[in-house]
Amino acid sequence: MRRAILLILLLIALAGCSVTPAPTATPNPGSVTIRHPQTGAFIYAPTLYFYGQAENLPANQFRLTAVTANDQTIVDTVITVDNGQWTYEIPNPQTGDPVEVTISAEPVGGGAPLDEATIGLATEAQRPQGVFGMLLSPVEGETVGGESIPVSGTASGLFEGTMNIGLESPDGVEVSGIVITVENPGMMDEVPWQADLPTNNYRGPAVLRAYYHSAMDGSVVTLATVNVTVAEAAG
Repeated sequence: MRRAILLILLLIALAGCSVTPAPTATPNPGSVTIRHPQTGAFIYAPTLYFYGQAENLPANQFRLTAVTANDQTIVDTVITVDNGQWTYEIPNPQTGDPVEVTISAEPVGGGAPLDEATIGLATEAQRPQGVFGMLLSPVEGETVGGESIPVSGTASGLFEGTMNIGLESPDGVEVSGIVITVENPGMMDEVPWQADLPTNNYRGPAVLRAYYHSAMDGSVVTLATVNVTVAEAAG
């Protein structure tokens, strides 16, 4: 009898206790990288290409959107990833003045963007003629240094997508130089690039030059120059 009473009391006590459910793990939304177009690109080509990498996505899918600054949606589609790679393309929809476009890769079921890029979109007719580009960093008069100099800029129209970055002494002798490949599937688009240029222990005033070799005769054509000072460490 006493045992039965104790069992009843135990059941009553348990009934009055609140059980806190175990926390539910947040599903991993996976990751997406937008390789092209990158932030800072300006698209002129008749075809607008999108591509990149992705991994660990639910159902191997994500939502790709592209919306102009005046809220015009030019892309809203679900992308299926193939072996870690994804691609998508549309005809360039731009007909008027250049416009800013925000590209977003999002989970299919909603949530924070997995990657974003902001680009400019224009028409082929609005593209400047020929090959062109600029140096964005370092800036004119900057003190740079260390074993290498981080260099960035933009370029458009390069033959086979290659260009040179050189570090020259004031008398025009190149003390360091590299060849880089600028990823530009439309070729005529203006796309960002970045590289690390070794200093080769050079110190003092210098000219940083971005240039390419003409496909016609191999001559050197300068895209941009910046005057810098190379020190033991960056300023």
